[in-house]
Amino acid sequence: MVRTPNTIGANHQHDMCGVLAHGLKMGRKEHQGYYNDDNKRLIANQYMEKTHQSAVLISILLGYVLFQLHCG
Repeated sequence: MVRTPNTIGANHQHDMCGVLAHGLKMGRKEHQGYYNDDNKRLIANQYMEKTHQSAVLISILLGYVLFQLHCG
């Protein structure tokens, strides 16, 4: 199943490991030729980009919270 931007919000419920593991699975399927249609490949690449952005944002926010707890 190719996820659409509407289902990306559900991934925010997962921890970092879940998000990264899902990203690795998506990458493997594409590498094996699972997404051989250009439209599916485009959707998968957009999804991967958004997932990566979400993971980076979560990392920054988590670092900020830990910094505040440590220094506050």
